[in-house]
Amino acid sequence: MLTNPQPLTRVLLLASVLTLVFLTVVRAQDATLAPAIDQIAVVGARGVALQATLTQASIAQLAPGVLLTVKARSADGQLLYVQTETRQVGWVMAGDLLVVNISGLPVMAAPPLSAETSASNTITGTITQTVLLVPTSVAASDVSAPTSGVTAFVTLQDSRLNLRSGPGVAYPVVAKAEPGSRWAVVGRSVAADWFQLRALNGGDSAWAAATYLQIDGDTATLPVVADLLPPPEPTPRTLLPTPAASTVPEVAMPPVAPATTSAPTPGKTGLAGTLVFQDRIGGTIYVYDLAQDTLRPVTGGIDPALSPDGRQIAFTRDGGGNGLYVINLDGADERLIYNERPLLRSPSWSPDGQWIAFSRSNGYDDCRILRGSVCVPDEAILESLPTELQMDAEVTRLMRGIPNQRAYHSVLARISPAGSDYRDIPSMDYAAAPDWNEAGIVYQSNAGIQRTADQGDARSVLVANDALLGYFHDPAWQPGGGRIVFHRKQGSHWQIYIVNPDGSGLAALTRPVTALVDELPSNVSPTWSPDGQHILYLSNRNSIESAGAWHFWVMNADGSEQRMLPIDVVLDYTFSSEQMVSWGPSVR
Repeated sequence: MLTNPQPLTRVLLLASVLTLVFLTVVRAQDATLAPAIDQIAVVGARGVALQATLTQASIAQLAPGVLLTVKARSADGQLLYVQTETRQVGWVMAGDLLVVNISGLPVMAAPPLSAETSASNTITGTITQTVLLVPTSVAASDVSAPTSGVTAFVTLQDSRLNLRSGPGVAYPVVAKAEPGSRWAVVGRSVAADWFQLRALNGGDSAWAAATYLQIDGDTATLPVVADLLPPPEPTPRTLLPTPAASTVPEVAMPPVAPATTSAPTPGKTGLAGTLVFQDRIGGTIYVYDLAQDTLRPVTGGIDPALSPDGRQIAFTRDGGGNGLYVINLDGADERLIYNERPLLRSPSWSPDGQWIAFSRSNGYDDCRILRGSVCVPDEAILESLPTELQMDAEVTRLMRGIPNQRAYHSVLARISPAGSDYRDIPSMDYAAAPDWNEAGIVYQSNAGIQRTADQGDARSVLVANDALLGYFHDPAWQPGGGRIVFHRKQGSHWQIYIVNPDGSGLAALTRPVTALVDELPSNVSPTWSPDGQHILYLSNRNSIESAGAWHFWVMNADGSEQRMLPIDVVLDYTFSSEQMVSWGPSVR
């Protein structure tokens, strides 16, 4: 650990101390929503070598003051697996970092310290390739690391390469390889037109087409992998009836359907019910009849939610019109029912229509933004400084020059549609995007997807989270207490996942079809049909499988038959878990 701060400038020292106290406050830049907490470290005064393993040459020499995201640790805590701000990953010596609370990190297998590396962590040599891990297990049998030293270099320059669970395009994509990255080759297909790859520092394996690889080494020494499972059937599976919450089975997901290249025929969606949606936060709220293909504006606001009987819309407003509102479906009788707190969001009706749950602010912190979501109050900064620097005018000036933001806490509450009988709902701090059905209330927190109930003694129960990646957002619970759908960040894009209420059966319903595009599309803001048979969501997937304009899409509950709806409204989504759309019954 750093014991003598004098070689560092005051700026570096202040940045280092800020990082050490980052646990005090972590907020999202959208103040009402917070991502999962990242463990942050700062490179100490001597710098540190970033290595794929301790027995290989360094990938890079990291300078003092560089910020790292810590993903995992070795069992003995001497090594940390980190990611740089340029997305390089590798192992570093924990003793050369400014870091706290490493005991709470997940343990990842790491090579033991050898005699030649235990005395010094400075490794000479250079490897310029970016080393990546395959994030998803594959169906093929694992193969031991090759002794022949055969490696593969991804020759693509402007897009990522699909890695599949088997040697062929019929197998699903399980990971991506960055342009210019190098991988260990551990097997090949019979025709040597596909190679089985593994990250240089170990992990799961996946397959890539030989066309996009430069192979270095003798491929004749590679084992031919023949014990592969057959590719999944392309025929969509039969949708199972939704069982009770306690017996929900895991449902196998079919491959992603091809994008619809032309708009569906108006009035022939094959769906029933009423949609209420917003074109943007604080924009126009519309009503759309799925069967009749009719569209009309109703009012303006945020996060519209249709009542279970399809006759009323709950929504919120900010600013001068701050409050929770209810309006009839025909636009009549708009009324304010609650405005005692700011930043009201995400109304959700109880199944019997007697209550409306929503999120509200619960105080705030003023803090200094260090990096991204790391935000630290002034008091914590000063308390963490050495005593001789707490009254240093230059340090105070530098601290006040760091951007400040007001970060709001949020909790859940409920009220009647008449504006009476308000009370808080037991929830974690930073609670957002609640969804209420017969089995309870599910919501988003900074510790993953949680479920609770409108009971004074209720406690939040974790449904799903990822301690390394975080970003489990915007849950919606299937009517009747079935499965929970939500969206999750996957690198540069977001995809829709499904999970059982007990956390089992986690699976992706949407995924990119190809990596050979400039920008991967996202799928977000899912909601269920009233009968639980379909999922409506927002996607910017276009006809060439790239990111484009936002449209509403629908799919079956198992992820099959994905198609765009014929709603011709310009939509704007800001990735702040806004509730874009609600689906209710038809009203005649």
